[in-house]
Amino acid sequence: MTDRLLFFLAICFFSATSVVFAMHAGEEHKEELLGNLQQVRAEPLFVQSDNSLMIRIPAGTFKMGSSFEENKRHLKGCRKYDKSCELWWFNDEYPDRLIFLDSYWLDIYEVTNEKYLEFVLATGHRFALDQTCDTDKCRDGNLWQGASF
Repeated sequence: MTDRLLFFLAICFFSATSVVFAMHAGEEHKEELLGNLQQVRAEPLFVQSDNSLMIRIPAGTFKMGSSFEENKRHLKGCRKYDKSCELWWFNDEYPDRLIFLDSYWLDIYEVTNEKYLEFVLATGHRFALDQTCDTDKCRDGNLWQGASF
């Protein structure tokens, strides 16, 4: 239970800090983003009928993309590790803009393969084809711990 509480507190902390970082990254939108900081607060957990936990992510605005000056800094950092970096690699970052997202619910834990199979069978939804999983480890849930393909 303490792991869940720590995870919940981490979600609340990162929700608040993401607005602060967005303000730092987008000084030109400071007033608009500052209004969002006032709205950030701990949101309640929602327990679904299958006992999986969800957390409500509050609505808000964030800065998406980069300015030309930011991309020049990104290029400089990239060239520290790869001399072949080119400025055009960052073209999909233009233009920087404010994006508003309505509030939404997010699962706290990943959906396991078992739960996904239950969903597919219950709804008739088409399977997502993933040919990389051909062992029993894929069906046992957590692929990140000790799985090798």
